[in-house]
Amino acid sequence: MNTKLRELTILALLSAFMLIFGYLEKLFPLVPALPAVKLGLSNIVLIFALALLNMRAAWSLVFVKILLGGILYMGPVGTLLAALGTAASTLVMASLLKRRAMRLTGISVAGSVAHMLAQLLAQGFLIGFWAVLGYAPILLISSLASGIFIGYLSRLVLLHMSKIIPEYRDKLDKIGVIEDGK
Repeated sequence: MNTKLRELTILALLSAFMLIFGYLEKLFPLVPALPAVKLGLSNIVLIFALALLNMRAAWSLVFVKILLGGILYMGPVGTLLAALGTAASTLVMASLLKRRAMRLTGISVAGSVAHMLAQLLAQGFLIGFWAVLGYAPILLISSLASGIFIGYLSRLVLLHMSKIIPEYRDKLDKIGVIEDGK
């Protein structure tokens, strides 16, 4: 299989996973009374792309998730909030991953908090900052917990993929994911 076709196939599969994870989180909220509290399962796919593919692939996935997720299961406001949160999260995680500033779980937590802060800021402009202020502590705690959980799951996925596809092992070793996961 040529390289372009392989990359397109991988991106299509990863896009499908992101959309499925997003839809499942919409169908089965963690806390029904707090719909903004989510695990962020699609971030496993995003971390995979940031760690093993490239920035163009990661941003392509973000674009597909926002565009198709917005059409399929989010309204206009949800799409705007998702776009801002996902962009902030992607920028933070990509920067930290590139600089090898911390371990994968820390990168995931930073991305989760960036996502939450961007959405809170946007909601503050939409409905007023006082209206979202009381919601902030709950979202902060949930973003820390989900960031830790998603970071752990992402590391497991990456380690497993490095066993299946040897070329991924070198990439993960360069960014410090493999060092203690042999």
